[in-house]
Amino acid sequence: MLSELVTVTSLAAHATIVVPHTIGLTPDLILPNCGTPIGAVLCDATCVTFYNYGDTPQSATFVLHRMHSVQGQVHVAATDTETPLLWAGGHPQKDLLWTAIEDVTVANTAAETSMLPALSLGSRTLPPGYWYPGRMLRWETRGHLTTLAGGGETTTFRLYLDGVKIVESVGSMPPGGLTSAYVEAVLDLVCRSVNVGAGTATLYGVGRTLIKTAIGINTVNMRDLETIGGTFSVSNTVSMDFGATYQFANANPGNVLVLSTSDLRSLS
Repeated sequence: MLSELVTVTSLAAHATIVVPHTIGLTPDLILPNCGTPIGAVLCDATCVTFYNYGDTPQSATFVLHRMHSVQGQVHVAATDTETPLLWAGGHPQKDLLWTAIEDVTVANTAAETSMLPALSLGSRTLPPGYWYPGRMLRWETRGHLTTLAGGGETTTFRLYLDGVKIVESVGSMPPGGLTSAYVEAVLDLVCRSVNVGAGTATLYGVGRTLIKTAIGINTVNMRDLETIGGTFSVSNTVSMDFGATYQFANANPGNVLVLSTSDLRSLS
């Protein structure tokens, strides 16, 4: 087992800091200092990102451990990117790669607009070698949608990996319009196979969008999501950024999408 102490000194309220470590692999466990509101929110093979949940500057020391195994499987790769067991506010966050910490609004525009806010924790960039058979990545977002009252507005939802479009879903909103209707979107990407010689990975994605159109049951519209062409191939030797966009057909003050949560998780 590898262990190391890392210290956070005078971290400002509601601020983050990146602290390097020398373990050389992603720690399996970060033991918190329960006497402070500082939590470890993200980690990789070189550093840990800490966040101060408190309202005053704080300092704390944490213990990093690397056990060299996860569920009995020994990790031997120097580029191991297995997401560690992190502690944020006393709760384990084993699989969180990136999370938004502010709303994002798409309003009064017909331009394709990012659904991912700038103010966030973590990274949406997948490192080289991220994919292996069976590895799954999940993106989720939730918020509220308002559309034109006079007719069925058309909207387009797209997802990207490193700028390449992998999902495109076009649909018409209810003809009566929507007023602050609850919406959510979920997509799971799974690696089906890896070609080591070619440096590629074959992926497949499936998910859904939901819109609650009225109060009560049986008032939810669902659209299924699937990656373009079913399975598709990506390079597994370069880093890849994850992207998501939304687009109204018409620029109108009555068209407003506000997303309050958004996160990217490694499920396996």
